[in-house]
Amino acid sequence: MNFFGEIALPVVLFVIMIGIGLSTRLDDFKSLLKYPKAATVGVLSQLFLLPTIALLIGWVMGYNNETILGLLLLSLCPSGTGSNIITKMVRGNLALSVSLTTISSIKSLFTIPFCLNIFLNHFNSDIPPIKLDYIEMILQIFLLTILPTIIGVFISEKKPIIVEKLRTTLKWLLPTLLFSVFTAIMIFDDPKNSDVDITEMIIPAILINVVSMFIAFLLVKIFKIEKGQVLAISIESGLKNSAIGLMIATTFLKIGEVELLILAYSFISFYLTLVLSVLLKRIS
Repeated sequence: MNFFGEIALPVVLFVIMIGIGLSTRLDDFKSLLKYPKAATVGVLSQLFLLPTIALLIGWVMGYNNETILGLLLLSLCPSGTGSNIITKMVRGNLALSVSLTTISSIKSLFTIPFCLNIFLNHFNSDIPPIKLDYIEMILQIFLLTILPTIIGVFISEKKPIIVEKLRTTLKWLLPTLLFSVFTAIMIFDDPKNSDVDITEMIIPAILINVVSMFIAFLLVKIFKIEKGQVLAISIESGLKNSAIGLMIATTFLKIGEVELLILAYSFISFYLTLVLSVLLKRIS
């Protein structure tokens, strides 16, 4: 058993999702009604655009099916607290960002098992047959993402004073926990495939981050949406909650390339997204 990937990671993911819930208020969801066009474009881009981008990157670059599967999994992951932090840093629409983060978590409950099964059954020729149990995966995602988010939102609504006191601590504690467990997995857990090196996954990790952000940015601009909303949607598209992806990779897929791709993405995505966000702000 790989302790950090199979035991520590789910615990850290549960804590992180409580943190996302704590940073969410029910009033934030009013932004979905206040900005219906931006919210609709943001949700639809996560549902259809991002998985399409992931597959196109994989096929155009000639990656093997394991790497394409990793790109697809990343595209299906919801966004996380990092996207909210960066949105606030570049003065994007924070309420819209928080709303999209929560909605994308609920969306992933169904899209991750559904899309992964389609890929494994119809587009895969290299990977040994993997049968993903829909019920087990949905239950696991619910228990580790939706349930703790609901707990966090409940605490946020009932005890806002406690949340306010914890806000500053959570900003550094959650990313530190995530970085620590990812580092431990890479160093201490047994690799699934010794023939693959994490450095081989840096380029695909950069591509899925950069291309997703820029394509989402261009799409949103077509609809003439306000700049703060454009930034929020672009950041939500580019920066994913890689902890969820790694949990799926270590628990269900157990493919070395997928795990290493998500680890590579987790180490570079926050800072890369921040730099790209500043650039997109200037362009817009």
